Amino acid sequence: MTRLDRVRTLLDERLLVTDLVNIRYLTGFESSNAALLLDPDGPATLYTDFRYIEVARAVPGVQVEQTARALLADVGERLDGRVGFEADVLPYAQVEQLRAGGVEPVPTTGLVEQVRAVKEEGEVDLIRRAARAADRAFEALTAACSLITVGGFALALVLFAGLAAGMLWILRRAVPGEQAPRWLRLVGWGAVGLLAILNVGIVVVNLL
Repeated sequence: MTRLDRVRTLLDERLLVTDLVNIRYLTGFESSNAALLLDPDGPATLYTDFRYIEVARAVPGVQVEQTARALLADVGERLDGRVGFEADVLPYAQVEQLRAGGVEPVPTTGLVEQVRAVKEEGEVDLIRRAARAADRAFEALTAACSLITVGGFALALVLFAGLAAGMLWILRRAVPGEQAPRWLRLVGWGAVGLLAILNVGIVVVNLL
């Protein structure tokens, strides 16, 4: 059973689908100006203007009619009697365009969405693939954040060690033959030692 057939089983009367997402779901047709008439006892009719008409004619399972750019006003003049419309999508002004053409608009909600809610096997597979891709992206992002954190700490140590070494050098130049204070020597060599340990840790993490 096709998606069009599944929606037909929910209909008591004709339904004019104007939500472009629903039209794409039901037919595969993508357009910025289209409407799809579903008849519980007859073929589906796809309406669109001259810009998309050639693509529309290649859509299987539907009849195609070319309309003016003012699509709903044109469709309203082609139809008569009761026709359901998607009340949560179609603006009031466009409903009035249908009414002015001779249609008796009947508000409906959620008919196509009921069908969309039950996922087909192909849709479930796409959802699984998207979830796996999202998992991989999250793992990569987590690893990148960890690396940035480690890298930032390493950079801070490099700057700290450089500062300590610079102070040692300045003191030795300022007072020839004199050693730097013991606390400064400890800080400088300690920073160098921590940097060496951190570098080894980064190598080990990358090898795991």
